[in-house]
Amino acid sequence: MSGLDLDKLKSQWAQETCKLDDSLTLDIEAVRFALAKKTSKAFRRHSHWLMASLLVGIATFAALMTFIVHHLNDSAYLLLATPLAMFVLAECIVQFLQWHALRTLDLSSPIIKLHEILDRLRDRRLRLTKWVLLSSVLLWWPLILVVVKGFTGIDLLPKFPASFIIINAIIGFSFIPTAYLVARYFSNRFSHSAGFRKFLEEAAGKSWSRAREQLDARQGFEDDVAIQGDAKALQRFEKKNLLSPAANALLRSIKNRVLLSILFYASLMLLIGIFNAIHGGQWQFIVPGILLNLFFVSQMVGGITWRISSQRLDLALPGNALANQLEKLLAMRMVLARISLSLLPIIGLVCLQVMTKVLAGKDLIGTLSGPLLGVIIAMTLAVVVVIHRNAKTSAVAAFANISGFGAFKSSKMLIAEIKQAASE
Repeated sequence: MSGLDLDKLKSQWAQETCKLDDSLTLDIEAVRFALAKKTSKAFRRHSHWLMASLLVGIATFAALMTFIVHHLNDSAYLLLATPLAMFVLAECIVQFLQWHALRTLDLSSPIIKLHEILDRLRDRRLRLTKWVLLSSVLLWWPLILVVVKGFTGIDLLPKFPASFIIINAIIGFSFIPTAYLVARYFSNRFSHSAGFRKFLEEAAGKSWSRAREQLDARQGFEDDVAIQGDAKALQRFEKKNLLSPAANALLRSIKNRVLLSILFYASLMLLIGIFNAIHGGQWQFIVPGILLNLFFVSQMVGGITWRISSQRLDLALPGNALANQLEKLLAMRMVLARISLSLLPIIGLVCLQVMTKVLAGKDLIGTLSGPLLGVIIAMTLAVVVVIHRNAKTSAVAAFANISGFGAFKSSKMLIAEIKQAASE
């Protein structure tokens, strides 16, 4: 080959390279424009949802204030309605501040700055959500009493014995510090977990989490461009799901099994709620009923977070990274399973009291003397401590699998399938 031919070949190669670079540049800009458009649309949709929620909140607050004005001389209902009105007012204020902040938000700002602003808005939203949840056990019955009185004029308060109000108040007030410490423990333990951060985004609201996902997609694409180059970033962006058919089938099975567990625990909550309503004021039945209800709530919430995390998996991630996400999710599930397994002696004891009453109409606790009951409670608490300290990992995993209707084992199989595909 002559020098002239070689120079011609180099010139043609340079021209083709320039065309390819121009094509990649155009494709990159097109993806950026599409992601920016989706982000703007998602935040606009969230702002509309905030405005609708704000209008509902204002109407609710106005109704509660009207109720309070009409019951200024009724100290009982004044005491019941005032904290509800304060929570609704706080909700309206937080929603308005978030709506106003999003209206003035410049989505063309640097992504790091946007994340700082949105994190502050999310944290403010979560602080209110936390206190609403902490107070829910205390305020559920005032809510029912106020709603019934406000809409129908029927006063249910005299129909409940004083013991019902006292027991619910004690449990409600004691639930606040207990739940606060548990929430703080999980926050400190999993604060750096990607799965926990996704859970926080979801807890801040569905439309909010969708908007944040679009912003994260923009940041993820820019990171891919910076680290892997234009061509690989485009390739990864276009591949939405890199799982094998077998892995996809396992993932669908996990979601269905977790959904089944959520429905199961929700049904148990409904049944125990009926039991509590029938036996209101009878501490020997209402206390076991409330403890069972709290246990079912914890299992249902655990299932909901598991399903949400499964739906939020980035299936375009490399196999090892995706397997790592799933392993972190299962680690969080193991923590809940260990706590739940430790509490089984208490749950078994209160369940026995409830089932004896439902099936035989008898008060099992009432047949026991005070000293004997104290010994049984002390022994039960001792067993709880022993199980929590000495439970083997295999036993905790087995409980996690049973309580999740087999989803834990399926998740293990999915991780193995993903790792095997990544190694090939």
